[in-house]
Amino acid sequence: NKDNQLYIHDIHVRDDLSDKLFADIKAGMVSGRVAEDSGVVAHDDEGNMVILPTKLLVQEKLFTQEVGLGYRISPNKTVRVFMKRLNDDSKWGRVDDLLGGVSFDSEITKWMRFYVEVMQGQSNQTKGYVEFSLPKNIRLKVAGKYNQRYKQQGMSVTFEIPFTTLQAMQVTWNGLWTKGELMNGFNLRFPLLAKMKEQK
Repeated sequence: NKDNQLYIHDIHVRDDLSDKLFADIKAGMVSGRVAEDSGVVAHDDEGNMVILPTKLLVQEKLFTQEVGLGYRISPNKTVRVFMKRLNDDSKWGRVDDLLGGVSFDSEITKWMRFYVEVMQGQSNQTKGYVEFSLPKNIRLKVAGKYNQRYKQQGMSVTFEIPFTTLQAMQVTWNGLWTKGELMNGFNLRFPLLAKMKEQK
């Protein structure tokens, strides 16, 4: 639908200040526009149902800016502190928040990696994942997140299966709990063009 549009832009710049210290800057924008023809149900004087045609229009933008400073505790362990600004112009939930956060990334063993991120501002947000390296270069990633503002908990499970020398197929289940109600989502990422090029 030409009236439905979604734009996503991200940028990430990182600079190594020393062997152990690094700084980075992130910025992003998500812009969406949805326009749909719909109808409002009403009743006339005699009680008969009447459909009144109407056009629904939703336009929203989310901007994020982030500045961080990280320290490599060891080659496989990193801690990072950051400040993140969120600006959402949604009519249903405007947000203009400055959050402070810390993240920790560690390779616990050769087959297991752990990441956690905690942010606090007007509301708390937490996310993290555990990634397992399985036989035949298969990866399993179990992730979770929590958003206090929207009372949301999320979970995802991703299998990454090698498909070509450099590409992998991903199968993902996403679950989102909002006020006790579960919404399920499934995603399949299949690098078809990469496979065709490799065969040539």
